[in-house]
Amino acid sequence: MIAKNIDEVFQKLDFTDSIITAVKWEDNLIDLALYIDYYWDIQEGFKETRMLKVTFKSCLKVDFLMTQNLIEMSDSEVQTYILSWFTIVSFRKSNIENKNLNCIEIFTTNYTNPWLTVLCKEIQVDEINQ
Repeated sequence: MIAKNIDEVFQKLDFTDSIITAVKWEDNLIDLALYIDYYWDIQEGFKETRMLKVTFKSCLKVDFLMTQNLIEMSDSEVQTYILSWFTIVSFRKSNIENKNLNCIEIFTTNYTNPWLTVLCKEIQVDEINQ
């Protein structure tokens, strides 16, 4: 385990320029998992990136907001831009009134509208062995 709570996530990791490769609900249907090709290992001198699993535990609310361009493009055009739509530009903790919950916003195409907003009890990050 790389990080077991929100504070450790922000102390140890910077998701900027990392790519989201998959999004899945866990079998319990209340935990959401993001699979991320973690870019910063390359910046720190490693030869390869690491695959990380970010699990949002006990989700109370999850909102996705895809770019409007998606409905205006052909399938082949969508595939051309797919990596840029899922490259993280910002990973933020948002302030909420309930201190027992975490609100995380992940931005991929701009800094204004989050691609993903999650309201959850806990967050955990694990390395995935390939």
